[in-house]
Order: sequence, then structure tokens, then C-alpha cells
Amino acid sequence: FSTGNSSIEWDFGDNSAVSNSNTVTHIFENERHYFRYYIVSLVARTDSGCSDTAFQYVTLYPKPNTDFVMDSTHICTFTRVQFTAPAEYLATYSWIFEPSDTVTSIDFHASYDFLNTGTSNQVFPVKLIMKNQFGCLGDTIKNLTIPPVPPPPVVNFVPDPLSGCAELIVSFRNLSQYTDTTKYVWDFDDGTHSYEV
Repeated sequence: FSTGNSSIEWDFGDNSAVSNSNTVTHIFENERHYFRYYIVSLVARTDSGCSDTAFQYVTLYPKPNTDFVMDSTHICTFTRVQFTAPAEYLATYSWIFEPSDTVTSIDFHASYDFLNTGTSNQVFPVKLIMKNQFGCLGDTIKNLTIPPVPPPPVVNFVPDPLSGCAELIVSFRNLSQYTDTTKYVWDFDDGTHSYEV
């Protein structure tokens, strides 16, 4: 609080414009993930050329680091995705997977099952809102592309012949549909198996 001055000059220490008002409001930014300090100075001058300067320090808490990563696994009828955010002390994490589906916890890990019922890739926005121990908020939105769910496998085969005498040699024709052709297990009910396609 300055008295007896004819002019004043505020410098907020952040390369913003200098102010000459008696009372000012200033917004300080900190996009970094660590503490940031600003030195605010007030210079008061009289008409006779005398001046005095006062200093105050403004501390800005760090912004939460919300740059999460995603790891997806395709599971038959849906896709399960694991999310991992940077771990911060005493932070809370709110994961928004769909407009009405929010998971809030103190765990920086989360998982969610996505289902694409269409016939082409579908984009799902995922949002993380994070509050650190100082009460500062940060958020990140990332788009997740989920492929359509393939139709379930339809298993079918034809043996030839169906019957015969001992030492019977039977050929099996695989007529299965919608399957991964690298993964078959034949069980002949006699203790033997085959993995041939």
C-alpha cells in the first residue's frame, strides 16, 4: 500500500504489460508440472523525483500431469483398454469414458470395456480430469479407435466315413466360419489331439 505518490508502476514478473493503476488484478499462469515463482514489484514515484520499490513473491503450484497412455486387448465380443496416468502424491483421478460413465479414484490405473456394434472403426473420446495435492486441476482428452467386433465363430465339420471296422481311417473336413484359421484343436475322444487347420 503506497501513499504520497504521484505515479506507480506494477511489474508482475511474467513479461506482461506494466500497469499504472492503484489496484490491479492479474492472472498468473503455470502450465508446468513444478512450482513456479513470480517476483511482483511496485514502484512509487513522487513529483520531486523520489521513488521507492516494494517486492512480493507469488507462488504457483504445479499443474497435474494428465498425459495418460492406453493399452488395448481385444476380447471376443469387446475391447478391454487399460489406462495409466502419471502417478502423483495424494492425487485423484476422474476417468470419463462416456457421457454418463465416470470412474473416480486415487488409483492412477483404470480399465474399461468398449463395444463397437457397428461395421467400421468407431472413435471413443476418453477424458482424464486430475486434481493434485494442492487442489490444482488438469485434464486431457484422447481419442481411442475401436474396430468392429468380428462375428462369433461357428464351428462345423464333416467326418468321412462316419462308421466302419477297427483301424478305421476317418478324414475330417473343417467347415467352420468366422474363426482365426491358425487356432484349431481337434479332440478325437481317444486321448489324442490335433492342431491342424
